Amino acid sequence: LERLAAALSPSPISVVVVWTSRELRRHLRTLVEEFHGAFGDLAEIVMVSSDRASFEELCEEAGVSFTQISLRNLLSGIAVHFADRDNLDGDRSVLPTSAGAPIEIEPRHRLWLAEDLQVAYRGLGLQGDDSAEEYRRGGELGWRNLQLRHDCDRDLTPALRAQVETDLRSRQTLRINLYHAPGAGGTTVGRRVLWDLRDAFPAAILRRCSPRITAERIAKIAALTEHSVLVLVDGGEHSERDIDDLYDFLRAGQTPCVLLQTLRRFQRQQSVRRQFWLDAELSDGEAD
Repeated sequence: LERLAAALSPSPISVVVVWTSRELRRHLRTLVEEFHGAFGDLAEIVMVSSDRASFEELCEEAGVSFTQISLRNLLSGIAVHFADRDNLDGDRSVLPTSAGAPIEIEPRHRLWLAEDLQVAYRGLGLQGDDSAEEYRRGGELGWRNLQLRHDCDRDLTPALRAQVETDLRSRQTLRINLYHAPGAGGTTVGRRVLWDLRDAFPAAILRRCSPRITAERIAKIAALTEHSVLVLVDGGEHSERDIDDLYDFLRAGQTPCVLLQTLRRFQRQQSVRRQFWLDAELSDGEAD
């Protein structure tokens, strides 16, 4: 450490300590003290571990920062950081993880996931036609439209988004139903919620449903990101039986996932927890 300090001084240094052994906690404390002794104020020390209970208190006593993150997410975040720095755009597929560090999905996994899911990777909506004319003529609300906020703000969106986020953080397998009259814009509201949460949670739109295989694909996203997955389901495109089966497979696999379903109904549905109703007519505030 003294030789390193002599070679690097007076440049500051960041030290990332990756530690897993509970039995060597005293050795860890000694190591941190030696870093402080060799580098003084030039060293910023951060310890990373998935075991918060074993190391957080020790880090507080030693005066170093602690971050709870798995080794895989740490390394994937470093890889994405350097790829961003070097402007390695290419065909990249980046998603958020539970620790906040991004992870890049390998092309072979991306192609496999794309058979059933339109995944909301980072960078979607940043390029494309700025015009909202096609959407306002009845076209599908695209990523670029969401980025530019071409959709109308609906009164229930904040409450729906809050419920989805709460359920995602619970790391359970849950369903939320957004009922709406035909033409009320339920699909648009669902996409807005997905878009608003995509930077914090991996999210996708269900395009095809083969219940067992689709559940495996969603579970793969959850495993890679170590995070709950938000899946938007348009009830007009999938049978209720397929979605019921998909939900059962996800629950059986204990996959942390929230299925946000938009369902058309001709009669008003009661709004209760995890069940929302979207009126066809705009309120005064929405119309403004």
